[in-house]
Amino acid sequence: MITVNHVAKSFGENLVLSDIDFEINDGEVVVVIGPSGSGKSTLLRCLNGLEQPTSGTVAVDGQVISDAKVKIEKIRAKMGMVFQQFNLFPHYTVLENIVHAPMVVKHETRDVATKHAKELLRQVGLAEKN
Repeated sequence: MITVNHVAKSFGENLVLSDIDFEINDGEVVVVIGPSGSGKSTLLRCLNGLEQPTSGTVAVDGQVISDAKVKIEKIRAKMGMVFQQFNLFPHYTVLENIVHAPMVVKHETRDVATKHAKELLRQVGLAEKN
């Protein structure tokens, strides 16, 4: 579960997020939509610790991610995030780009990561990109 309590984020005088509260339960799918500049990316960056809220807390499975004792890498290993500007390794194939993170972060074998990556490509109609 992800719990967001009274999160605010400012960049200097620019208040981007103001008193945001919500919970996302395990297995729940949530979509964040809004106009350009409304704080969507900033909120997502706060959810996985890439940005620190100016105030408020973000907790994942009861652990406040800004707590120095929390291993943020372990929390991030259970999260997914799609960036507005994808950053692929240009010297990798599509398949190599997909298998890289599971091998590094989750220590999956190349065979396991490749099998899963091919299935993901198939699910989105890109099986020929392996």
